[in-house]
Amino acid sequence: MVNRTTITIHTRQRTVVRPLSDASLVRCQHCQTDVLGATSDCAANILEVSTTAMRTFIESGMVHLTTASFGARLVCCNSLFNLSTQQDEEV
Repeated sequence: MVNRTTITIHTRQRTVVRPLSDASLVRCQHCQTDVLGATSDCAANILEVSTTAMRTFIESGMVHLTTASFGARLVCCNSLFNLSTQQDEEV
């Protein structure tokens, strides 16, 4: 007689959604659409990278930078999403 052991693993995942306090609706010239724009500090927090890394992403064109109507330079959140998706695929 063969003894069999069944192991069941239960996992949970929690997603926390917080409003972006430093975000505004802006027109991204690269995406050619209205997008949510965030400050570079806020964008660095979203991607969980340093501000230096965020500057590198901006300078290399990996994320889009646009100017809001009130003059602030904001990062296109669509490009942030695309960058984070690429990073997830590489892992």
